[in-house]
Amino acid sequence: KDTFLSSQYPTSNYGRDEILDISTDSLSTNRALVYFDNNEINQLIETITGSYTSYLSLYLANSSNIPQEYNIEIHSVSSSWIMGTGRSGDEPNPKNGASWNYSNPNTTSSLWLGGNYINYNITQSFNYQDSKDINCDVTPIVNDWNTSTVYNNGFLIKHTDVNESSSNLISTQFFSTDTHTIYPPSLDFYWN
Repeated sequence: KDTFLSSQYPTSNYGRDEILDISTDSLSTNRALVYFDNNEINQLIETITGSYTSYLSLYLANSSNIPQEYNIEIHSVSSSWIMGTGRSGDEPNPKNGASWNYSNPNTTSSLWLGGNYINYNITQSFNYQDSKDINCDVTPIVNDWNTSTVYNNGFLIKHTDVNESSSNLISTQFFSTDTHTIYPPSLDFYWN
């Protein structure tokens, strides 16, 4: 499941949108949530002998006004959340899933303002000539999920705090699980 959160529309849900909008400007900050089934992850890890590396992959659909160098951060979400059925442009927008203000539909007990997360200091750096797809080593997070050190509520993907607090527009949009392309988010494992 996945969705994105928008501070400009703090109670709107985008769980069925084809795009995960991870953008920032003077009016709004957008962050994405992506979840992969914990049972499937653990079953795969049980078949691996030795060590493994896991990468979170998101494929760029569109971008604009990106600086020559910037970073994307990836964290472990610390609260459960509901995907919902909202899409950009829905009028009225369904309030049946995660939003900027709430992890669950508009209940004050689920207040989280942009998503509660555990900071793992995992970043991917981009420069002018790099591919703008996210392909980031998230092995520390996946290891903690697998050992039950941290509960798997998925990943939170965002721009750095410096860029989120800037008035400059940085727009990066990635395909979601609801895309009609061959580029949905994936969690990839590599081992020898």
